[in-house]
Amino acid sequence: MTDLRTAPVAGERDAREAVASLVERLRVTARHSDVELELISPDDEHLLPSMIAEVARSVLRGCVLIMLEHTSPSRIRIGWEVAKAELHISVCANGDGAQFPQALAEYRLRERLDALGGEFSVDAVPNWGTTVIARLPLALPPTPDLKALDVLTPRELEVLAELVSGRRNSDIAARLYITEHTVKFHVANILTKLGVQTRGQAAAFARKIRV
Repeated sequence: MTDLRTAPVAGERDAREAVASLVERLRVTARHSDVELELISPDDEHLLPSMIAEVARSVLRGCVLIMLEHTSPSRIRIGWEVAKAELHISVCANGDGAQFPQALAEYRLRERLDALGGEFSVDAVPNWGTTVIARLPLALPPTPDLKALDVLTPRELEVLAELVSGRRNSDIAARLYITEHTVKFHVANILTKLGVQTRGQAAAFARKIRV
């Protein structure tokens, strides 16, 4: 009966298994670079929504690959824990952290976290090392009402389409021939009307309904 109570249900995944299996695959990738990959995980079992687990794995994988390719580490330490209503992930590496922030932007990991209401922080120091902290909610954010698009103006729909492409305010302003101040005004209206908190969440919502 205990096994039945703790077994994952449809749409859930065991956090330890999800992270451990990924780390084993990453160890195979790193075996030719003489990098020590260390995993620190809690003993307790934690079930996560499958989407949360996959985003967490994606963030971990992206961070480790960037570190392997751009920071020349000899050791990478991965840790995670469940605190309150959040999943906390940490990835720490020695080596040169100078190129990490720029390489990170290419992987668009922040956008994946934003879509779920997560947070991301990076401390990258040249010639010293890199520490990444990611936080993900244990519950999926509520799905916005699809009818919310009906109240967006044509210009707001154009700005939303640009957000989906991941463009910055300056780029959006140039493409739409408006000022950055106007772009910020439209973005604020979009977030309010869609009932989301971040640009990433607005973009994720738009992708879902194929704006």
